[in-house]
Amino acid sequence: MSSEQREQLTWWVDLIFKMGTPLIMVVLAYSVMWMRANFASSSDVAIALERIGKVETAILLMAKDNEVNARQDKALFDHETRIRWLEEKNR
Repeated sequence: MSSEQREQLTWWVDLIFKMGTPLIMVVLAYSVMWMRANFASSSDVAIALERIGKVETAILLMAKDNEVNARQDKALFDHETRIRWLEEKNR
């Protein structure tokens, strides 16, 4: 590479850095402002987690109720079967 080409390349690299550095700073500042406006704050996250906890609790209670209902249904079916058997026996 000749001295003139090297000097021209150095000039272009210097120009890119001199123009690019302030431009990158402006883009970063704008992106930070955009993120602050469009992302949730820590209080928003805390509220959402509290709501999620309440929903999880409700789902767990519903699952427990389903287990209890299944046991009660089985017991009811057993009693109905015995009653039908006794009715058939007494006919």
